[in-house]
Amino acid sequence: MSFITYAQNFEDVILWRALGHLGNGFYIDVGANDPVEHSVTKAFYDAGWHGINVEPLPAYRGAFANQRPRDINLAVAAGPENGELVLFDVPDIHGWASPEAAVAAAHQASGHTVAELRVPQRTLDSICSEYVHGEIHFLKIDVEGFEEAVLRGIDLERWRPWILVIEATVPNSRVTNYQIWEQLVTSHRYRFAYFDGLNRYYVAEEHAGLAETIAIQPNVFDAFVPWQLARAAEGALAQEAARQAEYDAREAEHEAHQQTRAQLGAVEARAIQVQQLHDALARTLTAEYDAHVATRQALGQAYAANTVTHDALTQEYEAHSSTRKALEQEYSAHALSRQALEQEYSAHALSRQALEQEYSAHALSRKALEQEYEAHALTQKALQQEYEAHAASREAGLSAVRDKCWLDEHCAQQQAALDTASAELSQLHAQLIASDAWAKSMEAALSARLGSRYRQIGGRALRLARSPIKELARVSRGAARRAVTWLASRESIRRLILPRLARYPKLAARVTGLVAQVKRVPMATAPHARHALVDPRVAHLPASARKVFFDLKHRLSVK
Repeated sequence: MSFITYAQNFEDVILWRALGHLGNGFYIDVGANDPVEHSVTKAFYDAGWHGINVEPLPAYRGAFANQRPRDINLAVAAGPENGELVLFDVPDIHGWASPEAAVAAAHQASGHTVAELRVPQRTLDSICSEYVHGEIHFLKIDVEGFEEAVLRGIDLERWRPWILVIEATVPNSRVTNYQIWEQLVTSHRYRFAYFDGLNRYYVAEEHAGLAETIAIQPNVFDAFVPWQLARAAEGALAQEAARQAEYDAREAEHEAHQQTRAQLGAVEARAIQVQQLHDALARTLTAEYDAHVATRQALGQAYAANTVTHDALTQEYEAHSSTRKALEQEYSAHALSRQALEQEYSAHALSRQALEQEYSAHALSRKALEQEYEAHALTQKALQQEYEAHAASREAGLSAVRDKCWLDEHCAQQQAALDTASAELSQLHAQLIASDAWAKSMEAALSARLGSRYRQIGGRALRLARSPIKELARVSRGAARRAVTWLASRESIRRLILPRLARYPKLAARVTGLVAQVKRVPMATAPHARHALVDPRVAHLPASARKVFFDLKHRLSVK
């Protein structure tokens, strides 16, 4: 593959011969001017190298930024110190910008326009200190007569470029001027290696072996091609490729036309065959049409005969349709009636279930009330026994004064207990009355469903529940009255309580009224033999009532 050179005097060919084997290196180009034209570093950049480009003209700043993104591109002038520099540019000649006033005057005397610019200036020492972190493989300086000032701004003992390429002639002339700055190079152990008519090449002593490689002018063995020729060749190749592509397209089009002609010939042959088939088919269709006309006439006659039959069948079908429609309507009505009956049946079933649950809840409530009533009865009996025991103890020998005090206090306690028991019995009586009312309402609700198939079951349940409820209610209504009757029948209690009631007129009047009411109630004198030891609270009831009471009590104890 040919090496493409971009440098003005083939400097990159000589440098590539000496350094191309490195593969990847670092360079510094002072006076880089343009990233492509007359560039000593363009070929190296394309090969993967990178470095520092020092070019003060603002016009080239954008080109370097776009085309050399891997490089460090500094828009400054290199000089002996950091600061500012006056630069003389020749706009109509590429690469003639110089900081030397004498050079600018010579260009102006030759009839060229010179523009004066002020640009920042930095020493190569400061630039290297900031950006260099390894070897510098070559340093190229081309500053149009300002080379001595640039060399005074770098310490070649600290920074050791392997090769120095320095312009050595007066700008736009063959006259050399290296004598004024060469001492600044050779005094730092650099050896002169080659002069190409424009630049002088120097090699560091530690890389002296490169001198023999450099000291040969560019020749055919370097296998290089100027970039202008390479681009022209690329353009020619591109044009040839375009022409070849156009030729190939025309050949493909010609082949397509040939195929199209062949296809058209086949289509024409096929058209002739189709025409022949069409003629034969036309003859066949004519014969079939004549036969069809005869058949159609026969069918017309048959159709006229069938029309009469069709009318009769149509009338019969309409009659059947009317009958069917009436039957469908009747069926729909029966279906709706059946659905309504099923919904009513479901509603009755849900209502019955709800009533049965409510009845079960009330039955449980009644059982709880009966148990509570029995507990109060047992409590009252215990109070009575306790009271009799205290009375016997009093009769056994307590003193009158202590008996009086104790009896007063105990009678008050007993009175309070009796009042509490009477109140609780009244509440039980009210609850039993409410239960009786609920049973009656439930019986009325069940009786209202006379049309239901569950009538007999509901009636029997109501009759079974109503009898014990009524008997229990009858017993509860006389509970308070029996308690007073029992107290009034005890002579010892009357002797103790009545004298003390005189102190409380209202209480005495109440007790006197109750006693009088009790005396007006007939008492049972012959209790049933089975219940000889009956509770005094039911002793005044008829035998049938006492029987119901003890039956109910027996059932509760069994459960």
